[in-house]
Amino acid sequence: MTNYIDTYLCDETFLLGQLRCYSQYFGDPRIELQQIEAAAPGVLIANATLSITVTKLALRHAFPHLLVYKGTSASKIASLRDRLIGRRLDCSVSMNFMFDGETGRVATIETYIDLMAALFRVLGSLENVSQVLDHALVG
Repeated sequence: MTNYIDTYLCDETFLLGQLRCYSQYFGDPRIELQQIEAAAPGVLIANATLSITVTKLALRHAFPHLLVYKGTSASKIASLRDRLIGRRLDCSVSMNFMFDGETGRVATIETYIDLMAALFRVLGSLENVSQVLDHALVG
């Protein structure tokens, strides 16, 4: 399990797909830019907060294992699902823009979304966060 959702974006089609995913699956997605800085020649870093609401659709597409109740952990899984549904997650986001030195155009975008810390604030323990992220389709 990693601390961040790592997405390496090399074209705008993939980036738009990711943005569409968050806007369709999670409720009321909002992003608030915090800071932009030049980290090195040809590299800009943008820091933001992504605020999303966990919906049933988000559970179905991002955390489908929370909808299945099997075995001895069924009540624990149901409890985690119930604690997440309708909750607002505020995720730290960092986007690194690498520019092509010759064209001056963006060559690569690296996006890091810290879902783990947002889940920890809601669920209160690393064990709970681990159970949510272990079979997640977003990490």
